[in-house]
Amino acid sequence: MSRALVESMGQMENLVVRAITDPRSQRNGLPANQAAIDAARQLVRDSNGQVSVDQVVQHLTQRGVKPTAIDDVAGELDDILYNASQRGVALSNSFNFDYQDLSALERSITTAFPFSTWLLKATPFYFEQAPDIR
Repeated sequence: MSRALVESMGQMENLVVRAITDPRSQRNGLPANQAAIDAARQLVRDSNGQVSVDQVVQHLTQRGVKPTAIDDVAGELDDILYNASQRGVALSNSFNFDYQDLSALERSITTAFPFSTWLLKATPFYFEQAPDIR
């Protein structure tokens, strides 16, 4: 599991648990019991971070969270999911090289040495990944 996914899952878990445990967000004004907190954590863990906003909204509604608090959580969860998708795109772009995006120097090198584009694009990637290999 990637570091970004674990981080996003942690953020989602904290967000859902915070909504359930805050007495101000509960309809009855009482904090949630431990079973409700554990159920919220389990919702995120069981999905491996692939929980939808609708699933979270449904879960919070069933646990008696106020609609205004649910709306706040849904907005924050949208932000978490958007940021996670952007990190995924950046990670994908870091090792799926754009072979059309070449500087004039890279084009010259590729003309003289065919298939050198991969080496030119991959070298910085592997240097960035080297600390993580240990």
